Amino acid sequence: MKIRRKIAYILAAACLVGDAMIITLWQPWYLKQSLAREQLVMQGHLVTLGDAVTPYLLQNQLAAIHEILDTTLARQTEWRSLELRDSSGQLIYPLDIVDTRGLAQALHLTYVIELRHARLATLALVVDQSGQIAALKRNIWMTLAFVTLGVALVGLFIGTTLEIVVGRRARALVAGAERIARGDHGHPIADASEDEIGQVARAFDDMSDAIAANEKQLIEARLAAENSNLAKSAFLANMSHEIRTPMNGILGMAQLLLMPGLNARERDDYARTILGSGQSLLALLNDILDLSKVEAGHLDIEPEAVLPGDILRDIEALYAQGAQQKGLSLVSAWSGPGGQHYALDPQRLRQMLGNLVGNAIKFCAQGAIRVEGREVAVHGEHAMLEFTVTDSGPGIARDKQDLLFKPFSQVDSSITRKYGGTGLGLSIVRSL
Repeated sequence: MKIRRKIAYILAAACLVGDAMIITLWQPWYLKQSLAREQLVMQGHLVTLGDAVTPYLLQNQLAAIHEILDTTLARQTEWRSLELRDSSGQLIYPLDIVDTRGLAQALHLTYVIELRHARLATLALVVDQSGQIAALKRNIWMTLAFVTLGVALVGLFIGTTLEIVVGRRARALVAGAERIARGDHGHPIADASEDEIGQVARAFDDMSDAIAANEKQLIEARLAAENSNLAKSAFLANMSHEIRTPMNGILGMAQLLLMPGLNARERDDYARTILGSGQSLLALLNDILDLSKVEAGHLDIEPEAVLPGDILRDIEALYAQGAQQKGLSLVSAWSGPGGQHYALDPQRLRQMLGNLVGNAIKFCAQGAIRVEGREVAVHGEHAMLEFTVTDSGPGIARDKQDLLFKPFSQVDSSITRKYGGTGLGLSIVRSL
């Protein structure tokens, strides 16, 4: 059987079933829901009306009450009766009772007007729903007729279109899918249409291209993982050396201190060596701890009011001896406003500048190192500060600069033993 006939039969059966369900199930439910919504709306009107006449009830202004209720009743054409009775049941409005017993489809609503849990009066409303129900039924039957006619026309159009256009292209899709299943990715399905079948055809072509691309990405990902493992392995090897060196100094000097017959000078030398090795080991462990905090997102900033110039002078004083030992000139300068305090974390700023100055001293053979700070911009109570460390070292090749701030890596691992270091300092600086 052709696709056109199948679609026609399916749509005809679906239309009949849908019509039957609309008449037997949806129509009663729709009427019930619509009337329930209308009842809520009317009840809301009644509550609003009760709130409006409450002040006049308290002041016994019957004329104002009659005016409000007359005006409201005149505007609501479907309201057949509106009564207001006091707490004893005495009729306040209207003057004559309206007979509503002849209404076949009437909605009766009441609202008790209370003030501080005391009953003031009761509003009773009778609404004629016959017109609304008739209008709802007309809408349902008109909707049913339009839906049936629309489904018939759509079924005819879809069936003809599928027979003329879709059948041929579907066979082309089947042939293309079979080629892809056999592993032939060199023959794309030629379908430039923008409809769903054209999208499916391009999806098959994209899938074929994605398979080849995924194979390439898997190879690149494997190489990246291998490189990462090599970097971590090199880091662990370097770290073990960095930890072992001060530990050997501590243990060796401690053993020498235990030897009998040492003079005061020897004990001082051994103790200073132990102290220096312990400080080196502590700095290394602090770097590892800071890196773990960075990766866990727990590295906190604790600002306090400080003078940036004082921090620069502290850095200069701390590293002046190391620079002098290598014949280097170390100077610092603060070019911002004098005496201006800023809320920043002095410990972290010293840590960053110390890493940069330490690297400058480590890699400079001669020349000068300059540490500067300045105020770049001010916005109200917020300021942007810039700190710069400039040195006359050998520099870094452009193709190696992307490795500078990565953890576990150094620009040139072949000189690690000469200069030392773990490759963590600048990574922590960048994270800060």
